[in-house]
This record gives sequence, C-alpha cells and structure tokens, in this order.
Amino acid sequence: MNVRELCENIISDPEGFIPTLEDIILFLKEATDVLSREKKITHRSGYGLFIGDIHGDLHNCLKTLKVAEDNNAIPIFLGDYIDRGTHQIQVVNYLLARKILDPDSLVLLRGNHEFKEINLKFGFSDTVMGVYPETVYWLYNIAFSALPLAAVLNKKIIGLHGGIASNTKYLKDIENLPDDQMSGYDDRLGNLWNDPNEEHDGFQANKKRKVFYSFGRDVFDEFMQDNSLSLMIRGHQEIEEGFRYSFDKRLLSIFSSKGNEKVVEPKVVLVGGGEVEVISLD
Repeated sequence: MNVRELCENIISDPEGFIPTLEDIILFLKEATDVLSREKKITHRSGYGLFIGDIHGDLHNCLKTLKVAEDNNAIPIFLGDYIDRGTHQIQVVNYLLARKILDPDSLVLLRGNHEFKEINLKFGFSDTVMGVYPETVYWLYNIAFSALPLAAVLNKKIIGLHGGIASNTKYLKDIENLPDDQMSGYDDRLGNLWNDPNEEHDGFQANKKRKVFYSFGRDVFDEFMQDNSLSLMIRGHQEIEEGFRYSFDKRLLSIFSSKGNEKVVEPKVVLVGGGEVEVISLD
C-alpha cells in the first residue's frame, strides 16, 4: 500500500483501521519527513481554531475538526495527543494522515507528552507495544521530535503548549532551540511545561507539577510586549470548565478532552477578525 492509500484508509476509518507493521513504518517515516519541513514556529493568517490537550480522545478530536471546518478556520492543535486516553494511536495516526495529505490544512504543535521520557510513563509506550514491536514506538517519538513548538496567528496571537520560559525573551529564542531529540525534561523546554500564576512575579518552582516553573504577570507582559503579541493561547492544564483566562484576559488556557473525567466541559477557541470565541465541545 502506498502512503496516500494508507492515509486515506486511516481517515475513512480512524477508529477501526490499524495499519500493518510494514505500513506503519512507511507512514511514520513519511510523517517525519513532512513535519521536518516546518520551522519551530509556524506562522498562519486568517481564522484559527485553537485546540488544547486531546490525550487519546478520538471523539473530541474529530469534533474539533468539524468545528474548524464549519467556521472556515485552520485547526491549531497545542500538543498532548497521547497518553491516558483510549484511542491514542488512532488520534495520532488520524492527525498525521491529514498532515501528510495536506500539510497546510492543520497545525500540529508539540506538547510535553510528545517526548519519550514522558510517554514512556503515562501509557503511550504500552499502547503502541501492545500492537507493534518496540521499534514502532521509537519511530513515533522520532516523528514527534519534528513537531513545531509554537504557532503565531495573524502576527498577534501565539499558541503553544505551556507558556513563558525563563530562557525565552524573543520568538527567535524558540526558533534557535536545537533540532536534535532533546530530553523531555530539558530546562530549555519551559515553553512546553510552565504554567501561569497571578500570585507571584518572575519564575518560581512549580509546586503542583514538581518540575519546571510557573511564571508571573511581569515576565508575561515583557514577553508579549517584546514580541508585539496581544494574546497567548495554551493548553497543558486540566481545567474543569475547559478554559480559564489569566492576566487581564491576555492569556487563555484551554483543555479539549475529557482527560481523566475531571474536565466536564472541553473547549476550543475560535480566533479571527478581532474576536475570540470559546466553544464547548459538549
């Protein structure tokens, strides 16, 4: 089966179609090649639908794409496609298949779970190796290593997984991160890990996660001003109501899957034409 036929089969039956070993190896190598052509920050214009953590929730993944289509918006996924959920392989395969067939039709960013040090612990490794040899698990992670780290919409709105990193003053600092497979706990990856906190300034140890940091209003303001940005949209935090504003509504956190059932109303965010609309997936 050639790559196009394989992608079409995945898209036509995202839940039931499981590629053979030979086909999944071909598929993941092609996905890595396609993703490798993108820069660490991808720039888009027009309407965008920002999508938070999916975590193997195929139902909501497909629903988000329908919302994007209905609003003529490009889907911008903020990472964390895997771990915890029941359809991790299916979610990743479906999104990669669409990316291979039409790379400009959607944006796939890297989350902190798209690193082998994390997804080895939270379910993805067991899920993949329950179907394929260990080699395939490593090929998925090689593909993940090629995912962009941030998206900028209409030159004013930035989407990423975590937030402000202590080593990131300008967007070029993200672009200059190394291309090799960094450790998921590398200190330079604060943009994929750090959380906003309105109770302190600067950076402080993230007491809840026990790793990385939380960032305050002062460093957020400085980053947004220095890069001429008006809004940051990020995922990473499991929020019961599905969304939360911070810093005078200039930072918006969203979560788009049921997660471990703590999230009662998964949300996505439609942005364009100067308007921001939070949309429920329920």
